[in-house]
Amino acid sequence: MSHKKSSTPHEAPAPTTPPHPEHDPQPAAREPDPIILSIRGSQAWREWLRHFAAHRRVTTTALIDQVLAETAQREGFAAPPPRHSRASANHNGHPRDP
Repeated sequence: MSHKKSSTPHEAPAPTTPPHPEHDPQPAAREPDPIILSIRGSQAWREWLRHFAAHRRVTTTALIDQVLAETAQREGFAAPPPRHSRASANHNGHPRDP
């Protein structure tokens, strides 16, 4: 009787260790922030808004947020709370726009 050797040697699986909570924290799943504002407008107004946002080098959502905060401050109104209730920043550290 002849015994054939396998052409591929068997390797033991690499040992696995469970992730350590201090080194591999898992972000808590949270509900997304609700949509709180929707504005209807003409195509011309939309383009104007986009150009104004581009002039300030921000998104239209960030522009609206900034202008509201600036207007509130100028009128002596309290500063707004953070726009997002959860940590949802993009790679630039700015809140994500929808």
